[in-house]
This record gives sequence, structure tokens and C-alpha cells, in this order.
Amino acid sequence: MIPKFRTFTHFHKLRQCFAGALCLLCLTTGTHAENKVLFIGNSYTFGSGGTQSVPDIFDALAIAAGEEDPTTAMRAVGGKDYKFHYENSLEDIRREAWTHVILQNYSTRPTHIGDVAQHMEYGSKLYDVIIENNPNTQVMLYLTWARSPEHSYISGVSSPTSFATTDEMLDELNSNYHKLADALTAAHPEHLPVKVNPVGIAWNAAGGNLPPSDPNFINLFDKDVHHGNDRGYYLSACVHYASIYQQSPEGLFSHDSVQKLNLKLDADDAAHLETVAWKTVASQTP
Repeated sequence: MIPKFRTFTHFHKLRQCFAGALCLLCLTTGTHAENKVLFIGNSYTFGSGGTQSVPDIFDALAIAAGEEDPTTAMRAVGGKDYKFHYENSLEDIRREAWTHVILQNYSTRPTHIGDVAQHMEYGSKLYDVIIENNPNTQVMLYLTWARSPEHSYISGVSSPTSFATTDEMLDELNSNYHKLADALTAAHPEHLPVKVNPVGIAWNAAGGNLPPSDPNFINLFDKDVHHGNDRGYYLSACVHYASIYQQSPEGLFSHDSVQKLNLKLDADDAAHLETVAWKTVASQTP
């Protein structure tokens, strides 16, 4: 992620204020009983490279679907990981009896060029605090995406500092987020199984990891070829929406709550991303 430190901690109703603070702790409310959803992460959560954060878009999708307006909050700091949040974000976890907490680690931490052991250790420590705060919280892991094939990390060679292909990076992210989820679920059978929100899988399925010359390529990246753009973050929010509500986001882009966000994507791209998000989540749901 970006090495800069960017964080805001304040609350307000998203339906009253869609102002695009890149990183905030904000409140909003879900035809299921009210959901209280906390996103913990970094720039892939607060939406660096886009015009809105992933939680902003998620909240607008829930309202568009006619859900009871969810309390949606975010604790996101650029370039930070699970260890940072365990050491600095426990107050945010303890602020509410969250129904859902979505944990996003630093983008390379769960890979061979990062630190998989630390991913497991601090993911487990965060889980313990979340469940201590509310034993009924549904913990979800935000499986992020592989870097673009144009990024320097995708070098054609698997080395201590690079990946041979986007598939290698995505396979490691997928494997190690599921490894953490499976370990936590096995260790705590009395609580809800930990789920993986497969954003990176949807990103790949949508065509975001293809070379730009491929006719099925869709540009989901910002100009730095690793953060998202509005298309990428819309896809991410659609995956989280589908994972939490277990229903399709298809058709929600046209609703006023989403249109008010002024996202830089057209209706055709939105429809494609909504369909991919739903098919990806549905294919991974037992």
C-alpha cells in the first residue's frame, strides 16, 4: 500500500453525507435486522485511486437494495497491516457490538514476499478481540487482488521480491486468507465460521488481471497499477454486499443512493461487475 499515514476517526450518517473522505470512521444502518459493519484495513479499503471508499459504496448498495440502513464504519490507515491494527485499532473494535467485521491485511503480507506467519498471528489476535467484544460477530476476511501484470512485482520470475505471474500472487493470497479463516473456524467451533470475501477472485474473473491488449480486459486499476479505480472499488463493494446479504447486487447501480456517489464508471461496466461479484460469491458459498 501507500506508505503514507492517513486516518480519520469520526462518525456520521452516510445517507446524510456522502462526502468522499478517503478514510473515515462513519456510521450508517440494513430488511435484515440492523447490520453494524466495521471495515478494518488500509488504502484498499479507503479507496486510494478512486473517488469513494469501499464502505461508502457498500452502504449505498445496501440502501439501494431496500435493506435497513446499515451502520457502516471504517478504520483504515494507508500502508498498514493486521499488526498495526492490533496495536492501534482496538478502541474502534470495542466501540460497537458489530454484526460484521471485515479485516483487510497489507496487500502482500499473506504472500511469500510478505510474512505469512505474521498474517496468521495478528489475524488471530484481531479475531480474539472481535469475538471478546461480541461473540456473535461474523468475522470476514477481505481477500484482495493480485497486482496488475504491468506492475514491477509481476516480473516473470518467482523470487523473494517478485511473482512469476498474477496467478501466482492471487493463488497465494487466496490460499493464505483461507488458511487463516479455516484455522480460526477450527479453533473456535462455538462461534460463526470465519468467511472470506473473495474480492481478488472476482477481480480476476472480471478481467482485471488480463493484459490491456486482451479483448476481455477491464481496467480496474489506478495509474499506479496496484490500487483500484472506481470500477475496482465498485467491484469490491459489490462482493462485500453479496457476501453479507447473500443476494445479488445486480441492478443496484441505477438507484439514487449509488448514483449520488458520482462514481467514474458507466452502466455497462457496473452491470458486468455486479454480475461477476454475485457469481463469484455464489460459487464460493456452500
